[in-house]
Order: sequence, then structure tokens, then C-alpha cells
Amino acid sequence: MNLLHQSHLHLVLLAYVVSTASAYTSMSLTERLQLTRQKFWLIMAGSSLGIGLWSMHFIAMLAYRLPSYESYSIYISLSSLAISVFSTVLALGLIGSEKLTGKKVFFGSLILGTGACAMHFVGVLALHPHFYIHFDPLSIILTEIIGLADALLVFALTYYWRKISHKLIVRACSALLMGGGMITLHYTGMAGTTIVPILPSMSSQYDVSEQWLGVGIAFVTLFIFSLAVTSIYINRRMVASEKRYQSLFEENLDMIGLIDLEGRILHVNREFRNLLGYRDEELVQEKLGIFLDEPPERVEQLAAQMMIGNPLETELTFRHRLGHRVDVLLKTIPMMIDHELRGIYVVGKDMTESKQVRNALVQLSREHEEEKLRVEQEQRNQELKFQSVIDTALDGIVVMDSQMKILVWNKGAEHIFGYCQEEAIGKSMEVIIAKKYWQKCEAVVNRYLLSGNASLRGEMIELEGRRKDGTQLPLEISLSMWRADEQTLFSAFIRDVAELRKAREILEQSEKLTAVGQLAAGIAHEIRNPLTAIKGFLQLMKADLNENYYEIMFSELSRIELIIGELLMVSKPQKTAYLPNDLIVIVNHVIALLSSQANMQNVTITPVFEAEQAWIRCDQNQIKQVLVNMIKNAIEAMPKGGDISIKVKTDNEVRLEISDQGQGIPEEKLVRLGQPFYTTKEKGTGLGLLVSFNIIRNHQGKVKVKSKLNVGTTFSISFPLIEPSADQRADS
Repeated sequence: MNLLHQSHLHLVLLAYVVSTASAYTSMSLTERLQLTRQKFWLIMAGSSLGIGLWSMHFIAMLAYRLPSYESYSIYISLSSLAISVFSTVLALGLIGSEKLTGKKVFFGSLILGTGACAMHFVGVLALHPHFYIHFDPLSIILTEIIGLADALLVFALTYYWRKISHKLIVRACSALLMGGGMITLHYTGMAGTTIVPILPSMSSQYDVSEQWLGVGIAFVTLFIFSLAVTSIYINRRMVASEKRYQSLFEENLDMIGLIDLEGRILHVNREFRNLLGYRDEELVQEKLGIFLDEPPERVEQLAAQMMIGNPLETELTFRHRLGHRVDVLLKTIPMMIDHELRGIYVVGKDMTESKQVRNALVQLSREHEEEKLRVEQEQRNQELKFQSVIDTALDGIVVMDSQMKILVWNKGAEHIFGYCQEEAIGKSMEVIIAKKYWQKCEAVVNRYLLSGNASLRGEMIELEGRRKDGTQLPLEISLSMWRADEQTLFSAFIRDVAELRKAREILEQSEKLTAVGQLAAGIAHEIRNPLTAIKGFLQLMKADLNENYYEIMFSELSRIELIIGELLMVSKPQKTAYLPNDLIVIVNHVIALLSSQANMQNVTITPVFEAEQAWIRCDQNQIKQVLVNMIKNAIEAMPKGGDISIKVKTDNEVRLEISDQGQGIPEEKLVRLGQPFYTTKEKGTGLGLLVSFNIIRNHQGKVKVKSKLNVGTTFSISFPLIEPSADQRADS
């Protein structure tokens, strides 16, 4: 018997209300599930919808008038409830997942629709076994289609509400659709259901069963209402929290965005949109990487770091919608829910202007550094030029402070005094000034300081300096005062005038020799002719004169002739051919010639030959004259006797040393030896050494004289060494 026409309309409406309320509550809880991913909210949402659908079915069943008083099987009723709850929990588990896809929506809808159909038909079978129940196959198929279609429609709307801000309207529409669909499913299934009593029917069964059923409906309604109230309370809390979150999120001065684990943008704030110039719909669901103006490999590297939950802080360049670049200091913050990564917050600060300022500062700093380096290089170049000029100067250049401490010391000063730069700098000028001139030097410096002038230049001071080895030397110092960096400094240009003085003396001697030569030539020519006549007539008168008188006059004439010869040699050296000769042979001849005279003066001549032969190119007679002059001088220097040492040795040259043990020659007289008409002997002419030195120079030789008072004098003569022929060696 078909019982569709025997129903109570108020119970049908109640069933629809219960179904809609449970659907709304479930969707509110499902939204909470999407945020927290907690199983509690999944069970609550599934239980709310499952119990609501089962209550709707139970209330709708009460709307029918059954032909007999029978009860429901409690076990089968609970089974239908379990089917409803299990299917809704399973379906909402798919729909509430983080990565919702079309496939999940379809399978979730299929599970929910199938579960609703199964709950309906199992619930009908809960009637007492005394009823015969038959289901039309077509109605079963129709109910499955209705359940699937209703679930697909609701879940599809649920899938897309994530992008819509007015979620309350979406939830209400979805709840109304769910409630209407489930009522339609129920009555479609009941339309194809035939219920026939097996025993005779009883008059009424509602008197007792309505109380029991009312209690059950009240309980279920209260449960669903409590869930709804809880859902509303939670939703209000969520709305308030979301508003606070939205306020902090949307009004933040920094750009903020939320991206999922695939890098898609889920939500952005106003600053994010303003900074990049895009609208919200142009950003949401797009990959963050497409807005970056970075190399692909860097984008991939950053994405890999973010997707594993590592917090990052880095500078990135975004591309604005208008095409220009935007520099952003970006921080990533993992969104962790129940210790599981659910998304990533990106927080950025516009660094374009600050980066431009920073780049400008860096550029300015770089330019400043380059300018500084350029100035320093120029300064170094100037210092190098200054130092090069100072070091290449032949004169010594010294810079000192007002305390006369040495600050600058050049190579010329090092050559003059023997102190290197490290030894001289920081020391007092007193170390290079002879003690007897130090007060004079101090007086000049103090006079400069007391003058009040900023600079004084060019006062020449003549004094004696002191070398590192203690020897003294004549100096000319040009002293100037100047100021630098609020400090008074003195510069001293120092010249060693020892060579200059020697050159002057040589020039004076040369001029004197020239004058002597001219005078000697005139005297020699004027005296020689009458002297020759006198000598001739003396020879003619020899027979008439006393022999002693004759010897005296003839000796003096010979002496005059010798002097005239020496004068001629000084005035005009004779050109002679120099031949190879062994100096040792010449020395032996002269020693033999003068040995008798030496013996008479108690003088011993000791030859020391360190070589077998000593060949030089010379005029033998002139070299003999030199040796005779020097050995006779040595004999005369030892009136009480002594020893004369004559040494001959060879290396790269031939060296001859003649040493006596006489009284020595004072230093002031030693420098004048060889000057015309200067002699240390009472009866000397002052021409012997002059002639000897000229002969030595004409033979490309050199002579040095050393003397020490009360010790003796040594003449050191050197000649170029030659290599004689074999015949000359044999003859020697």
C-alpha cells in the first residue's frame, strides 16, 4: 500500500528545517576545519550533518500514517544513523582538505549522495517485521541521482566560496539547497516504496509512540540547535578574529601575502597590490615567482627554501605592472598549524628609494674613495718627486725642527757624513757639527727664531763637520727657516768644500807653477850664456889659481848649472822616449851610487823586493833623478843615522815605498811639499821635489806622502805595470 498521501504537513516542514539547520551548522564547522585541520572539527561537522539528515528522515517518516501500531527496530535505526554520520564525515574530509580539486569534489559528492540514499532505505527497513516493504528499483536510481546532484551543487559552491568574501550568504544558500535536496531525496524514495501490513491493523498507534517519538525528536533538535548555537558563537569569534586579522593584514604598511605550498598567492593586502600595481584578482591563485624580476635559478632556489619552511630574509626585485623594477626586502614566515606547514606568509618592505639612496651613498663613497686615492697617489707622487730630487742632489739636504732634531736626511748627507737615513733621523744636528762650531750653529738658529719672520732664506755658514768615523771636514751650510703645519722647520743645504779647497789650492799651485816656469825660463836663458863664458875662462886660468880656490868655484858653478837645469825642466819638460825598464835594476843602481854617502851619515839603506822584476815604461835617467832626490832627502832627514827602507812590489801596478826614520814633517808643512821654492831644509832650493813630482806625473804615476813626527816619513810611488818582451827579460 502506498502511503504518500497519508502524511502530516507540519512534520514535513519540521524535517526540512532540521535538515537545513544541520547543513548550515556543518558548513560553518567545515570552514573552521579548513583553517585548523583538526580532526575534532571534522567529526563535529560530519556528526552535525549526519545526525541532521537522519533526524530529517526520521521526522519525515513520522509524517506518514501507518496501518497498524508497530514500533521501529532500534538496531536498524542506529545502523542508518551510523551510515549517515560515517558517509558525511568521509565526504567532508575530502571537501575540507587543503588542496581541494574537482576530483575530490566529485568523490565527496558521490559518497555523501550514496550515504544519504543508504541511510534512507535502511531507515525505512527499521519498521517492524510485520510490514512487507518493497522498493521500486527506478526510485532507488532516482534517489541516488538526486543525492549526487544535490551534493555536487552544494560542494561545488563550497569549493568556490573560498574566493568569495561574503561567506555567510554562501553558507545560507548551500544549507537551503542541501535541506531541499535531502527532502526531495526522501520523498522520491518514499514514492517508490510499498508498505503492506502482514497482521490486521490496529486502530491507533500514536497515543503512546508520539510521546516516545517526541522525546527523540526533541533530543535530536536540541542537539542540532546546540551545535548551531556553538557554530554561531564560534563563527562570531572567528569573524571578530578574522576582522582583527584582516585589519592587521590589510592596513599594514608593509606588503603582506599568503601563499600555499605550491607557491600560489592566496591572499594579499592593499600595500602588496599598491606596490606592484596589480588588482586582487590578478594576483590571487598566481605563482609568486612570475612577478619576480630575478634569474630563474634564484627563484627556484628561494622557492625550495620556502617550501620546506625555512624562514628567509633577502632582497628581491619585483616587476611592477607598468614595467619598472621594485626592490623589496622580503621576509618569509612559515604558517604552522598543529606542527604542520600549511602555508607561507611573505612580508616585504619597499626598498626602492632606500636602495637608490644606498646606491647613491655607495657611489658617492666610491667616488670619494677614488678621489681620496687619487689625491693620496698625487701626494705620494709629489713626495716621490721631492724625495727623488732630494736624493739625487749632490749636496747634503737636511730638514730639522726648532730643537735641531733631524727630520729629513738625503743620500747626499749620507755620503758626506756616513750616517744612513735610519741612523740620522731623530738625532740632534750636534752629531754632524764639530764641537767648536756647535755654539755658532745654535746662535744662528736662535737668531732666526727670535726674528719673528715666518721664513728666512739663504744665510751661508762656514764651519767644520764631523763624520761618523770621527774625522772632520770643512762645510758650507745654507740655512733657511720656514713653517709647515704650524711647525717651524729649518732646511740646511750642506756642501763638502774639501775637494773645492783642494781644487783651489791646485789652481793656485798651477798658476804659481806657470809664473815660476815663465820666470825660470827667463832666468835660465839670461844666466846660462854668461855662466858658460865664466866657466870657460876659469878653465883657462886654472894654472894660475890656487887649486883649492879652483875646486870651490868650479863646484859652485856646477851647482848653479844644476839649478838652471832644474829651472828649465820646470819651465819646459823635455820630450823623451819612454822605454821598458826594470825598476828593481834602477833602484839597485841608485843604492850603489848613494851607499857611500849613506855610510858616512851612519844610515843603512835596506832594499826589500817582493817581486823578481818590476817593469815600467820610463826614462831611466829621470827615474834615477827622482830616486836620488828622495833618498838624499831621507839621508839628510836623519843627521844621527837610521835606516832607510826601499820596498818594491807588484800586483796590478808597480809600487815603490821609500821610508826613513827621521823627525817627520808637520801636517801643515806636509800639504805644501812639491810647491815651487818651498823646502824644509836650510840650504834647499825648493825645486827638487817639484821636479820629482813632475817626473812622476809625466810617467803616469802617483805619489803619496805620509809622515808622523818623531817616527819618520814614507813616500809611496806607483807606476803602471807593463809586460816586457822575452828579449828584454833575458837582457835584464
